[in-house]
Amino acid sequence: EPITNGFRFTTIGKNGIGTSDPELNKKIRQSKYVKYVYRLTSNERCVFRFEDFNEFSKGDSETEFVRIEGDGNNILNNATFNFGNAHKFEFVDNGLGTPIIVLEGPKVMCQEEIGGHCKNSWTSEISGMAYNRFDSDDEAVRRRGRAIELIKKACPGKAF
Repeated sequence: EPITNGFRFTTIGKNGIGTSDPELNKKIRQSKYVKYVYRLTSNERCVFRFEDFNEFSKGDSETEFVRIEGDGNNILNNATFNFGNAHKFEFVDNGLGTPIIVLEGPKVMCQEEIGGHCKNSWTSEISGMAYNRFDSDDEAVRRRGRAIELIKKACPGKAF
């Protein structure tokens, strides 16, 4: 679904999430459902922010969800990608249905949630998520193509 300055993809499932914190666990377990949220935003030219977090239902509701403070952020998956700094941006198919994204340049990927750590090179190879996880191969390829075109449009004059 489109949102201000980006897109948001969600899927809802039964809540099976738990933590080792008894107080937080008590709040989480009051929810029957969990909404997995993937959000991509861009507030400045060539810079994209990807966030992966969970929202929990209000009781048995399948329509009302809230983020619970202290949980819900998958911080290792949250990052800011600066394509303006990139001199290399490629998709490489590993032959297993998982495209590998290669991004290189000064501070092309930063993770604010873990102390602002930045990398000059980033690859998605470690994620292992098949690009057709939610759609047929054809739709996944079209979606990937639209994402590449969006990045190219947002970053005019870049070599990629």
